[in-house]
Amino acid sequence: MGKQTLGSQTDVEIEQFLKKVVRRDSGQRAWKLLGIYGLAGSILCFVTEFITMFVPFYYGGALAGILLILTVCVGMVHFLLGRADEKKAARLADNTGLKERISTALEVRGSEETIHVLQREDACHAIRGYSFENRMPYIIPWRQYIVSGSMILLSLLCVLFPSPAKELAKQRHQFAVEVSEEEKKIEQAKQELKKQGEEGKIDEESLKKIEDAIDTARKEIREADDSKEIAEAKERLETKLLRDIPENMSKETAESLQQFVSGKDLASLADYQQKLSALAQSHLSVSNAMEELKSLGEQLEDYKKKQLLEDLEQAAKDGIISDKELTTALNNLNDANASYASMSIAQNSGMESQSNAQNAGGEGNNQEGGQQGNGQQGNGQGNNQGNGQGNGQGNGQGNGQNGTGGRGTGGGMNRGDGVGMERADASGDAEKVWIPGSVGDDDNLTGQKSGASDNKNKTETKGVATAGQKAEIGAVSGQYKQKAYSRLDKQKVPDAKKDLVKKYFSGIE
Repeated sequence: MGKQTLGSQTDVEIEQFLKKVVRRDSGQRAWKLLGIYGLAGSILCFVTEFITMFVPFYYGGALAGILLILTVCVGMVHFLLGRADEKKAARLADNTGLKERISTALEVRGSEETIHVLQREDACHAIRGYSFENRMPYIIPWRQYIVSGSMILLSLLCVLFPSPAKELAKQRHQFAVEVSEEEKKIEQAKQELKKQGEEGKIDEESLKKIEDAIDTARKEIREADDSKEIAEAKERLETKLLRDIPENMSKETAESLQQFVSGKDLASLADYQQKLSALAQSHLSVSNAMEELKSLGEQLEDYKKKQLLEDLEQAAKDGIISDKELTTALNNLNDANASYASMSIAQNSGMESQSNAQNAGGEGNNQEGGQQGNGQQGNGQGNNQGNGQGNGQGNGQGNGQNGTGGRGTGGGMNRGDGVGMERADASGDAEKVWIPGSVGDDDNLTGQKSGASDNKNKTETKGVATAGQKAEIGAVSGQYKQKAYSRLDKQKVPDAKKDLVKKYFSGIE
């Protein structure tokens, strides 16, 4: 009975010893494998980061981190698969000086034969004085850890160090994200348009135009090489949407397309075009100027579009809207784009002279003045200018005898027509045009003020005056030319009309 108890005790003691051996071996293997796989991972990390300094690859940093983590994970799998069992632990212990005592005791574990019991007792006696620190010390591969740390440090430096390849990779990534976002917007808009079409909130013709424009934009965005080409594709899409916007567009359709049009209310613009179309059916002047008016609607603020429609509807109540009434309504907006549209409409309708005269102003001042006498003879001179439907001008001169210090008086003669004329004696000066919204001095008023003069003023009122000033046509023609050509490029304009616009600007240069 006593021998059986002793045998059981020796088996328990040997098992506990083997567990300690397994733990010691596991710790040693962990230090070793971490050094090996950590070194491999850090080298891969450094190589990847180094390559990204010269090769544009946006996800180089992420890939380097993944490689490092992946190699460590492989090392952990290796560690778990190579974990020591009891037999391996016994051999490890025997190799440290126990001379196969543990392996032999493990093989006869549980046996009650005397020789087997004695063998286990001998093994237990040997392990009682066993020192793990001396016989199974931890050996840490410091050189591997130092090299691994150095590689990781170099990798961080590569991450922080800027390079053209990294900048290019960043730009390409941003571009790809931008393309993806735009495609998502386009797809959402198409789904919404399809839904609106099924519900009958948009007619098939308008739906097809908008879908074709969106599909073209999506194709251009996919084939774009940089953000600039994406912006150009979006701009072309915006131009097409504004040009082909359905007049009966529902609120839901406007909301789905609004994301492609910046700074403009599509619902308001659709209402504006709808009312214009209604006027165009009854008034030829509006019909002929429909393209200019629709294009102008893209530029005007909402309150100016409303004002223009109100003026045209008021003119329609009095009868047929004439070209003159149309250009007057445009000029009343006091807007540069509206003034340009007025000029274009006037030229196309063959009434350029009336348009320029109306731009010139509505209030005229005729001034007779400025005489001064010297000696036996006094000479008086006055310059007269009138602004109404045209610019009127006249020169008056008088002579008088008043003895010493005599005084002369003169009355001016006015001359004006629908076109407006510059001073007859201003030879050599360039032709001048009126610029809306700009105020300056008028060189035509050259009369001299004198205490001995008799001044008379006459005021005429015709139309509504608009602030402005005169400037040489050469100083502003380039600006209007550039704006005109830009409009032509963005819109579908017949070649004949394009040639007409180009011919006009060539003639005034």
